[in-house]
Amino acid sequence: DLAQGQRDVQPQLVPWYERLGEVLRMRARYGEAAEAYTAMRAAADDPVAQARAWSELAWVQTLQGDHRASLESAEQAERLAADAGPAGRAALALALFRRAWAMYRLGDAAGSLPLDERALALSTELAGAAWRVQALSLILLAALHATMGRFEQSEQACEQALALNRSWGDRRGVGVMLGNLGQSAIQRGDYAAAAARSLEALAVAREMGDRDSETAYLTNLGAARVGLGEYAAAEADLRRIMEMMGAAHWGKLSLACTLLTEACLGQGKVAEALETARRALAAGQETGEREFIAWAWRSLGNCRSRMARLGLPEGTAPPSEVPPAPSCYAESLRIFTEIGSEAERARTMRNWARYELACGDRERGLAMWQEARATFEKLNMPLEVARMDAEVGGTTNGNE
Repeated sequence: DLAQGQRDVQPQLVPWYERLGEVLRMRARYGEAAEAYTAMRAAADDPVAQARAWSELAWVQTLQGDHRASLESAEQAERLAADAGPAGRAALALALFRRAWAMYRLGDAAGSLPLDERALALSTELAGAAWRVQALSLILLAALHATMGRFEQSEQACEQALALNRSWGDRRGVGVMLGNLGQSAIQRGDYAAAAARSLEALAVAREMGDRDSETAYLTNLGAARVGLGEYAAAEADLRRIMEMMGAAHWGKLSLACTLLTEACLGQGKVAEALETARRALAAGQETGEREFIAWAWRSLGNCRSRMARLGLPEGTAPPSEVPPAPSCYAESLRIFTEIGSEAERARTMRNWARYELACGDRERGLAMWQEARATFEKLNMPLEVARMDAEVGGTTNGNE
């Protein structure tokens, strides 16, 4: 009968929905991709396919910045995959990785690490059946190492993932790995290397027509150019990203706004910088991504610091709802301390020291300056140490 025929056809649609979701995700059409994976879940008649659908939905939710929903979807995937027994082991590895990633984005690196290690161990054991999960787990491991200031281990994990994708001939995966090497270089302060890697990754994304990855690599390139003092070029990159994404619900909006703030500050566009910093904070608070929130507070502190030092006219004074620079820096410092991000904590401390040295308590500023420098030395970040040593009398040339 017709009803039975429809039931027979539904499972055959599963791979079609899965591929449709992937294509839509690559085109940054996240809402439609989520619908495709929901349809895939409804069509699936076995727990393994349902687990895959929940895992892919979790990834789309991450891209949209809804990390709590992503965590819930990954937990659903994990339960289904575990119930499937040996047949669900590859799906279980993917679900563990998705749950670990969501926890990492929510600022729980300590909880994320053991889950990612389980995903990596299981996917490595399964080898060819789960090599993509193995590569993804290595990416997260690299990010976790970088958060903890273990930059050598971070780069090693990235290089392993890059070699794995090359061995399987996955061109898009190679682009992802190059992008992550660029991100790793940004975290350790090697902005020239970050720009080079980001440009390589960007070329792959454009070759593949991967709009989702293109926005990520352009964001990395914007960060590298801010670090290099190429503020006008960085601003152009970041505004292009925002134009590309339009009204899409995009998880990295807070990061892009924070970088745009720094690019505007570097060009003396203080009023524009303040507006984008406030937008960065609002977007970060909406997603709950604590690292982004901490970056936004630091950028707000940079705006208030610049205003305090330049003595801008009344018409450009900051609104009363934005706290003074020390309060902004203190909140940034608190969050970075809680999530264990030592390098970013040191960067906030350095910026706060600049403020104190310029218009506050010089003795306190010098103590902060030395603490930040000592942290960079401890983390083996010679480029950041050299930048600090190049600043005369603790004052800053250019951007915050």
